[in-house]
Amino acid sequence: MIRANALVHQIRRDLQYALQPFENVHVLAFIGSGEYTGLEEEGFGLAQGRFVAAMTPEKCALALRLNPEVLATCSLCVFDECHLLNDNQRGITADVLMAQLFHLAPNMRFLLMSAMVSNPEQLADWLHTARGQDARPSVTKWRPTRTLRGMLVADVDGLQAPFEKAKSDLKALRKVQPHRKNMNFDAPLGLVAGLSGPWAPGAGEEDYRFAPVGSTIEAKATVRQNAIVPEILDSWKNPATRIFAERLASLGIPTIGSR
Repeated sequence: MIRANALVHQIRRDLQYALQPFENVHVLAFIGSGEYTGLEEEGFGLAQGRFVAAMTPEKCALALRLNPEVLATCSLCVFDECHLLNDNQRGITADVLMAQLFHLAPNMRFLLMSAMVSNPEQLADWLHTARGQDARPSVTKWRPTRTLRGMLVADVDGLQAPFEKAKSDLKALRKVQPHRKNMNFDAPLGLVAGLSGPWAPGAGEEDYRFAPVGSTIEAKATVRQNAIVPEILDSWKNPATRIFAERLASLGIPTIGSR
């Protein structure tokens, strides 16, 4: 089983539990983003009987050179996170590895899995052409967790009251400090979310909802061409994402943040 490095041990534990009803099936794990350490030391070449090996593409490529006879008898290759084939760096290793496995074990069956492939039919056609065997895509909308897709925005309606106060304060301050240009205020954040999951072109208003998130981002009332207008800071996106993630975490909602 080919898997991303960070999840190899998790997959090993899950497989050990799932394969308990079958006798004498060992689950081995090999990790590492690079092709280092000898797999003989990790037990791959010494494995006896039936076993499942969870490894990264790099470790599988190393195993292919050190113990090709073991992989030649493999009956099933599960390539999880197979969108790695399109990765700018590791994709080349995965692509070459697949080609080598096709040649080494013509009868090996392949199962490619991913939650992030938009062209499964094209991927199945490639597999069919490369192996000369039947390959079919299987698409399911089921997800193990509920996913919210949306955009974090400034609540335009909600910021009117704090903006008007900041505008009034700025006007008063400019009477004694005529060069004063800005007055900060807290702008509330909101979330525009899709109810059907993915963003669908042409979807109607009923597919989306707006909701305040109970957090604010720093904004300012600023003088522009003799008028005072609201303005969100240019670098507001990363701070707003952090604030929103902290808000979700404070409510006990599992959150993964990225930039």
